[in-house]
Amino acid sequence: MFRQKFGRVVPKRLKMTSATDTVHEAQFKLRELARPMCSDTREASLHRVARVVGLSISQAQRIVYAKCKRIDAHVLDNIRANYAALEAKAERMADDMEAIARSKLQKIEADNAVDIEPDENVSGVGRKLAAGGSGQDQYPNQEND
Repeated sequence: MFRQKFGRVVPKRLKMTSATDTVHEAQFKLRELARPMCSDTREASLHRVARVVGLSISQAQRIVYAKCKRIDAHVLDNIRANYAALEAKAERMADDMEAIARSKLQKIEADNAVDIEPDENVSGVGRKLAAGGSGQDQYPNQEND
């Protein structure tokens, strides 16, 4: 469980360093950018994201599949900038969809808004009785007991 190194006890699993944090961040963000669109294959989406971010295809594959040990700062900046643009686009789309849904709901509510008088709310036999009828002619085939 523990191993001894240089005269002190060190746990086997060390806390992640900033280099591994940046590799994991780049991996996550590049995977999000490389999500297949419509009929893309996984390889086609990797080619697309490599071209957009400005990486070679092999470098994009190494980042996505966690095969790289380090990432240059300018590469990470490009990935972050493209990811921020993707998030902003998703936010705008969500706002647009919400606005469309609200306008459709308001239109439906406006179309269905009708002034209903209390007498119109009564239906069937109750309407006949309210009008002064007997309600007997509602079901003509049944005999009264």
